[in-house]
Amino acid sequence: MCKKYYAASIEQHTSNKETTIIVKDEITKEEFENLFLVTDFLKYLMPAKEAHKIVIRNGRELLFFLSDKNLKEQLLVKKCSKGNFITDANRLIFNFCASMRTFVDHAITTVQRKGKEQDFKKFISHIFDESLEYRFFDKLRNYIIHYSYPFVAIQMSVPDSVKIICKKEYLQEFDGWGAIVKKDFASMPEEIDVRQYIEPLLVRLESIYLMMYYYYAQDYCTASTTFADFQKKYDLKIPTTMSIEGGLGGKQMIHPLSLEAISNGIEELKHNPYINLVVYDG
Repeated sequence: MCKKYYAASIEQHTSNKETTIIVKDEITKEEFENLFLVTDFLKYLMPAKEAHKIVIRNGRELLFFLSDKNLKEQLLVKKCSKGNFITDANRLIFNFCASMRTFVDHAITTVQRKGKEQDFKKFISHIFDESLEYRFFDKLRNYIIHYSYPFVAIQMSVPDSVKIICKKEYLQEFDGWGAIVKKDFASMPEEIDVRQYIEPLLVRLESIYLMMYYYYAQDYCTASTTFADFQKKYDLKIPTTMSIEGGLGGKQMIHPLSLEAISNGIEELKHNPYINLVVYDG
């Protein structure tokens, strides 16, 4: 059955807030398919982008839960069970550690599709070598999975001091920390406040995320240019496409372009310290 493809324009009317789709010119099947081919790479980024949002959210949630304000509110004001509070703290710190590993694994897989896996792994190894925070939480996941949970007690003292305790001596009973982290323990106090490591670690994870994007900069630029050329060629306010199957009066379908995803990606690339991006608006 014959199917034809058309360039179409989405036009929004400010007076009545209605949206109209105006069909412009017929386009070839090849031109139509190319508009979607240039954004095919987005599906490879999706798992890592979702994993990034999850690990950052888990980190923020853990940081809030362990904050002095929440500790006092839950344990001094609301008189919550200490045992339940410790369980929730251990649950949240495991979620953070697990989502950190998941994010890094997805990021590596995403870059692997560009054939740059080894370069990317070297970048992550450099972060491991340079960041105590990254090393600690990376190995803490192994500690939780293979040995125990880090939070063991809550300490209260008058008038309103509350601390949740992570004891170094208990952590060191586990033999799977690796040589570097074992050396790190020498500079840590007997009671480790993990909160001080979370914010710097989130910064390190963000750098991994941005470096992952670095390898897809050309894809975003190609898609952005393709959409801009299509828009200009057919004089479209907001470009989209339509297909009609079976001739006049046949089945009509709108095929939206991934305009927002590409626009958002370009904005992220503009602020990426690893990229000197010049965007042509002409």
